[in-house]
Order: sequence, then C-alpha cells, then structure tokens
Amino acid sequence: MRKTECPELVRHLGNRIRLLRKAKNLSQEQCAELASLHPTYMGDIERGQVNASLCCYAGIAKALNISLSELVEFPAEMKDMKARDEMMVIYEKVGNLDKKMQTIFFDAVKNLVKSIESV
Repeated sequence: MRKTECPELVRHLGNRIRLLRKAKNLSQEQCAELASLHPTYMGDIERGQVNASLCCYAGIAKALNISLSELVEFPAEMKDMKARDEMMVIYEKVGNLDKKMQTIFFDAVKNLVKSIESV
C-alpha cells in the first residue's frame, strides 16, 4: 500500500468515488469487483488512505461507467469540490428519473431559485 504525498487531493478523490458509487447504487464490494480491485483496497481508496495507480482509477471510472477525466475533474478551487461532488450525485440521480419526474424536479428547483433570488 502506497502512502500519499498529497493527502487532501487523494482524500477528495476518494470522497468523490464514494459519492459517485453510491449515486450508481453500487456497494463498495460490487464496485471493487467491477474495477478488478480487492474490496479492502477499494475502501482504502475511498477513505483517501492510499494514492492508487492510474490504472486503478481507470478501472474505478469504468466500473462507474464514466470517463477517467470525469472521475478526476476538479473545480479551480479545492473549497468548491464538496459542492461539485454533491451536484454530481444529484445529476446522476436526476438522470435516472423518467422524463416526467425530471420535469417536476427541475420545476421545483427553478421555483426555489426564484424564491432565493427574491430574498
């Protein structure tokens, strides 16, 4: 197990993997199997305890059915990463809804934004 030299970045990537995995309704074990990783190692990656190889991250991206660039896409500032990850989870979940439910969701969000802007 290789310790990381940039813990904040690796911890963030692990959190991002966990959020994306959960958005896909995959258990850690299922994702590890799809990525050809040991479940314990997958847990270490999600907790940001190890800096996995590029091949491991590529396997995880494939297991999550996203590109490697989507997996490691970060906003300009680290402080925005948590919000970006949360938006990705919402995006994934909304994408799994049927068109009628997506319309209801987006209408609700638009109304919420209007309410916030009028305050």
